[in-house]
Amino acid sequence: MGERDTVSPALVGAAIDRLLAAFAPDRPLGFDDVCDFHYRFEAIHPFQDGNGRVGRIVAFEQCLTNGIVPFIVLDAEKLYYYRGLAEYDSEPGFLRDTLRHFQDEYRASVGEYLITHQTADE
Repeated sequence: MGERDTVSPALVGAAIDRLLAAFAPDRPLGFDDVCDFHYRFEAIHPFQDGNGRVGRIVAFEQCLTNGIVPFIVLDAEKLYYYRGLAEYDSEPGFLRDTLRHFQDEYRASVGEYLITHQTADE
């Protein structure tokens, strides 16, 4: 996550266990929960490479599982995504708004093929 300190490799397993326990699958996740999980996963940085891709795939799955329109972070707008991650502790709304923008783009690109279950979070 850029210049941020991440979890040391020896502590990654315990950090992932705590993250998964905090977002137990016994309750539905809302959009803000998905964003928060994604940020926390990225802050752990469990892999040497590919953290962003893995984290975004997990977020995509969480969205689908919880009836939330998913999002895809395209390279052309990735700097906004990185800024949202960098500023999440002080202003989580920036990442959330950026990901909502990506949801809108996804919705527009799949159009008639997208079957959504409207939630209060959309």
